[in-house]
Amino acid sequence: MNSLGVINLILFIVIAPIAVALFRSIRAIMLIIAAGWLTLSPRAGLAVSGLPELTKDFAVSYGVAIGVLLFRSDVLRGFRIRAIDAFACIWIFAPGVSSIANGLGTWDALSEIYGHLFRWGVPYFLGRVAIRSLDDVRECAIGVLLAGMVAAPLCLLEIRLSPQLHRWVYGIHQAPFHMTMRLGGYRPMLMFRHGIEVGTWMACATAVACWFAMITPRKKTARIPHIAIAIGMTFTTLICRSLGSIALLCGTVCTAFIFRSSRAKILLISLFLATPGYVGVRASGLWSPEGIAEWIEKNIDADRAESLRGRIIQEVELGSKARDQALFGWGGHNRFRVFDDYGEATTAVDALWLIAFGKNGLFGLVGLYGMLCVPALIILRRVPAKLLLHPNMAGVVGIMLALAIANGDSLQNAFFSPLMMVGAGALATTAVSLRSWLPRPQPPMPAPRSSP
Repeated sequence: MNSLGVINLILFIVIAPIAVALFRSIRAIMLIIAAGWLTLSPRAGLAVSGLPELTKDFAVSYGVAIGVLLFRSDVLRGFRIRAIDAFACIWIFAPGVSSIANGLGTWDALSEIYGHLFRWGVPYFLGRVAIRSLDDVRECAIGVLLAGMVAAPLCLLEIRLSPQLHRWVYGIHQAPFHMTMRLGGYRPMLMFRHGIEVGTWMACATAVACWFAMITPRKKTARIPHIAIAIGMTFTTLICRSLGSIALLCGTVCTAFIFRSSRAKILLISLFLATPGYVGVRASGLWSPEGIAEWIEKNIDADRAESLRGRIIQEVELGSKARDQALFGWGGHNRFRVFDDYGEATTAVDALWLIAFGKNGLFGLVGLYGMLCVPALIILRRVPAKLLLHPNMAGVVGIMLALAIANGDSLQNAFFSPLMMVGAGALATTAVSLRSWLPRPQPPMPAPRSSP
């Protein structure tokens, strides 16, 4: 990678804390994270003695963490780890447990924990400490929405001119150019690792836009009515040509629309049970989605069906090996992969859940999907459907819908956004604090006594 990519990583670590000091809202912090994700190169890396390589995800976490510690220490006062954070702690420490269980040594365990702490833990706990009210949750959701709105014109540019932004800025393409061609046009890549990641980023933001349009259609964000934002974002996401993201968006928004009409909370609950349910049946090897691949081949696109079959092969081969070390996995260094007699991997690996299962076993899977799903399920259990449809709760439900899309994408890809991790932390804070945020019902006034 050329030197500009490394220079920008270092500059972000310097500039981000200053931005946190100047713009103190949770919306601003979300946009700072988004700025790092939209400008830094995924191909840049700097070797740091004694630490993991400095890459895009580490630079974003370092910059925001330093800014919060130096200039927003007020949000740290009074914070206490709660029971709901157990899943996040399990996920952060799972790589270390796997290293020790596989005899890889203490140094390897500490290094793996360090990586999970900054990739996953920092944005999650930022959502835990920076959220103090329903207004903050709404600001967090608006941050996700604005991140998509900023990316939208860049997507349109690359759809028209082909994915060139990374080459224009950094001098190279971040992935083979043939991967940008889909369905008779270009799939934008921006500064992301893959066009699929762009599609998921846009789908998550569009889900928030659609929910805001359903609940508060006349209100505005960035002086644009929510209904206009939803239409524009939906159009942009569709022409990003990422079929998986489009399917997740359509399913999630349709579920939200039916919930708004029927007030059947089971619909939203099903969004957060579907992902761990799929992981459970596939990790056990009890079911195969081959029938889905056949349906896609007949009704949608043969290439997409072939892509799904490739992922099914991954799940069969890697899942079989993962079950040999089912509790704590195989640890790092690609030990969970399957190799041929020449030392070459027999299949690629794409899905986040499959990587987590192979490396960290069932212990890691419980931590990962407990962190991503349990807070939303607690909120849905405690809050009546009528209240979920109140405008004050629009931010909470908006983040739920975006996170449901990110969770679904983790079944096929490993492009989890730090914005979604902040959202997961925000939902955990909401689950813990919602009862104190909501106004308590007043007891009925006694009827006045009639005068004799």
